[in-house]
Amino acid sequence: MGYGEKKTSHGSKLEKELFTKKQNGASTDDMVSLLIKKYDKGVVDAKVIVDELEERWGEQILEFWDINERNKSVSINRYKLQVFLTQRGGFRLYFYDENSTIYRLIRVKDGFVEEASTEQIKRFIKNYVDRLPDTFDGEVSPQDLLELIYKGSSILFSEAFFEFFDRADIEFLKDDKNTSYFPFRNGVVVVTKDKVELKSYGELRKCIWKSQVIDFNIAIDEDIDSKNIEYFRFISEICAKDLDRTMYALSLIGYLLHKYKDPSRPFAVILAEETDNEANGGGTGKGIFVKALSYILNTVRVDGKNFKLDKSFAFQRVDLDTRILAIEDTRRNVDFEGFYSIITEGVTVEKKNKDELFIPYKDSPKVMFTTNYTIPNMGNHAKRRQRVLEFAPTFNAKYTPEDLFGHKLFDDWDIHEWNRFYNMMFMCVSAYLSSGVAIVENSESLVRKQIKVQFGEEFLDFMIGIDKDGMVIKLEQLYNDFLGMSGFDKKEYSNKRFVKAIEESCTLLKIAYLNKREKASGGKKVYRFFVSEDAKRDFERNGYAI
Repeated sequence: MGYGEKKTSHGSKLEKELFTKKQNGASTDDMVSLLIKKYDKGVVDAKVIVDELEERWGEQILEFWDINERNKSVSINRYKLQVFLTQRGGFRLYFYDENSTIYRLIRVKDGFVEEASTEQIKRFIKNYVDRLPDTFDGEVSPQDLLELIYKGSSILFSEAFFEFFDRADIEFLKDDKNTSYFPFRNGVVVVTKDKVELKSYGELRKCIWKSQVIDFNIAIDEDIDSKNIEYFRFISEICAKDLDRTMYALSLIGYLLHKYKDPSRPFAVILAEETDNEANGGGTGKGIFVKALSYILNTVRVDGKNFKLDKSFAFQRVDLDTRILAIEDTRRNVDFEGFYSIITEGVTVEKKNKDELFIPYKDSPKVMFTTNYTIPNMGNHAKRRQRVLEFAPTFNAKYTPEDLFGHKLFDDWDIHEWNRFYNMMFMCVSAYLSSGVAIVENSESLVRKQIKVQFGEEFLDFMIGIDKDGMVIKLEQLYNDFLGMSGFDKKEYSNKRFVKAIEESCTLLKIAYLNKREKASGGKKVYRFFVSEDAKRDFERNGYAI
């Protein structure tokens, strides 16, 4: 009916006899010789038959059943089944560390590792049984075995049974401080600050998560011209064709693609927008930026509008092989401080019907946010944990990247454009390994947006309107002027909040200030603001750091 895999038959009697011979330790040559002498097969045909059957049964027959010699009944031997699944199937238990009691059921085959499921184990057993002779060990049939497995499935495929599986001793291929690895179909790309080269899997002799292998045959191109790379042109456009901003964006790509987690660089990448008018936001290309990363690393994209940190199973889609966690379209006034532990310490993964698993910093995914608003970065803690990339308003709802290029990025690429794209990303990683993340100051519009989000549009208007240079003014007067201009009363906008707004806004706007209590003002607090270079030098001469 079109289900399953059609089984090639060489005759029930022949297969049964060869199966029995193999059970008893016969070699390949012994079985070929049997076919030639007893079944009158030619040498070539005999070898083809034996090779096909050994491919079907494996190099060694691993029985997971017992035969009662007295009544010839068959039963499933759970110990033999465990050995069969471990040795033939590669199913094992992976403990994140030797002291942990939390494990994941995995399958290791030819150096590739994947998380396994009960359904996958059942399918593996069934496929093996279906390839057995029509009868064996007397008159046992594959249907007899499957019937026993079906009846005992609740016991055979329980957590209690899986806990007896062997532990996997795996040495994974991992990025280090100076090297990054990208597995492809035809080998592994090794990137350092000095070179990019393609190596075979055999050369590296390490295990790799199967889900991390990029389904593409890569060719290294060291002479690639960035002008011919569509994705480079896209990055240039979102950076308003400004070279410094473009280099900054490329260094952030390199940081995100380098899977090594440097303890000295525990920061999140934030994709924001250059405009300070939130109504004009959206459609600038942030989604394309995230999507590009997902073609190289396992990326979990989370809807930031509905995301809540304290929600059960908040990170249930994160796995051990997840390398980027992208929280997209975050809400206005998102609690960035709530993400500190995820950015700097690691992530706790809670999945339905599974034990909670904590992935520490060194193996946890790098975190990025996208927003049409801004994410608060007041205070040194927030600043150290953020690297903001502002998207210029080149693209919007009326003018998209598809309008610029004449087709969709990614979807309409041929293999040559994909190859240029991947090579560009390798260059980003190499540049990052060489020089780290470039330093670019936030634009004035983003700074204003941050002040507006934190302290209100009324305060931003007031702050911009202050005649600051060298001005000395009492705090009381400043506060009363603000209340009068904004229409707030003291309960709606406290003096404490106002002082915090003044001082943090000065830091963002790079306005030097002095605050102290002066005798001439009756011991009341006064502020003096410095904007011009002359005023700042005067400020420094008086012993104050800017």
